Amino acid sequence: MECESPPDSFLREGGSHTLHIDRPAREASTITQHNEINRNPAPAACGPMVLALALLGCGPAVLAEADGRRLTVDAAAELVGRHSVLPVDSQVMGAVVELWTDYTLLSTRLEADTMLAALDVAPVAEVTLGGLMLERLWDADISVDTVVADEELNKRFAAETPGARATASQILLLFGPEATEERRDSVRSVAERLRAELAGGTDFAALARRSSDDPGSRASGGSLGTFERGEMLPEVDSAVFALTAGELSHPVESAIGYHILRLDDIDLPHLSEVADQLRLRIRAERVAQAETRYIAEVAEARGFRMAAGAVGAARALAASPDRRLPAGAAERDLATWEGGAYRVGDLQAGLAGAPPELLSGLAAASDEEWEETLRRQAESEMLVAEARSRDLVPSAEETDSIEAATRAAIRDLARAVGLPEGGAASEAGEEAAEGDEAHSSTSAGADTPIALHSAPPSVEEAVAEAIAAVLSGERSLVPLGRAAELLRSQGSWRIHERRIGEAVSLAREIARGS
Repeated sequence: MECESPPDSFLREGGSHTLHIDRPAREASTITQHNEINRNPAPAACGPMVLALALLGCGPAVLAEADGRRLTVDAAAELVGRHSVLPVDSQVMGAVVELWTDYTLLSTRLEADTMLAALDVAPVAEVTLGGLMLERLWDADISVDTVVADEELNKRFAAETPGARATASQILLLFGPEATEERRDSVRSVAERLRAELAGGTDFAALARRSSDDPGSRASGGSLGTFERGEMLPEVDSAVFALTAGELSHPVESAIGYHILRLDDIDLPHLSEVADQLRLRIRAERVAQAETRYIAEVAEARGFRMAAGAVGAARALAASPDRRLPAGAAERDLATWEGGAYRVGDLQAGLAGAPPELLSGLAAASDEEWEETLRRQAESEMLVAEARSRDLVPSAEETDSIEAATRAAIRDLARAVGLPEGGAASEAGEEAAEGDEAHSSTSAGADTPIALHSAPPSVEEAVAEAIAAVLSGERSLVPLGRAAELLRSQGSWRIHERRIGEAVSLAREIARGS
């Protein structure tokens, strides 16, 4: 048994945050976070005076805390051991602890305030507000000709044949991602030889089965099936749709190797079938080009520039987005412009609560992709600042409406998760149930069964049931996303990571015994 001080004594102020990758940004971010993930060594054992020390805070080992409620190691182990359809390990247990924290913070809020009126949703609503300001900026400064003449439509149709479906075959010779020029030349020579054999009458399917390095198409004689534009590698796509039916391509180089392609058949739609879709695409391209020109003009006028070392700093942060930054590190500039800057703290705010797939994508991104991502984020910040400077801001009524919609969306999340709304709704339900019971007992005959109404589940019960449903596969996981970040920033919570291993061991024993 371990001694624990009251949870509030461990709380400490954290930094402010909010980030929205590839979304309109806001000019400032002010979410104060009260939290701690405890990684300190375990305290000393309670000693012989268990009862006396229990009165001072000793008790079952606590794995997580959220707004005054506690998840013990025993409870977490019971939950995972009895319900998880996945092998019990630290990853599963860690995910359950995180889920318990977020669900408990949300349930506790709803229990106290069904409408979430006291929850400051401005940090999330500002994403929508920022988008509204950008729309007004576009409307004020960007003019696009939306009329697409028939001549341009015909020219684009002839060049792109949208809606066309090709049936093709290939022989692929791989040279590997780290291939030298010598290796590439060698593979190309083989490809040229095979292409000459085909031109001389060798059966394509037989040669593909014998020589192709693509296991997927090799078994079917090189057939790639039927596909539309954009579904294959860009080099393959361009080459196939440039062929005529029955024609062979010369070896086509892609990032993975050389392809010998044959167009077996092509289905070309009539212009009338795709005209409306093609007009919309041309208009969208014009808008994107106009926006790009406009952003470049604003950036030049405001002296926008990326800071030296921005990519390296961003990579280091993305590798561990939840770590506490050294003093002053959050203020390091990643990009600057007249009257503003995009800083490390802004990036960390956006990475907070980011889905694992986004973080994985950033980890694998090239320096060029990183710089483009940072530039887009910084330019969004700059454009929102431009809109503010021109008083293109939402009205108080618009802000209130968007914040109300944000709170409603969070309540919808709670229902999707399976959590009760609590508060006045539950009280009203209980009063109605009591009235029904009284009515049933006074008006029913002696042989009429009395209707009984069970009380709504407590926060602890509701959270446990919701997590059990996810663990057992009865309900799909519903991520709380930015709502979780919001709840954690305004609630008190603590996770004892050092006890996850203990919970895993106990959960495995329970799973074996059940």
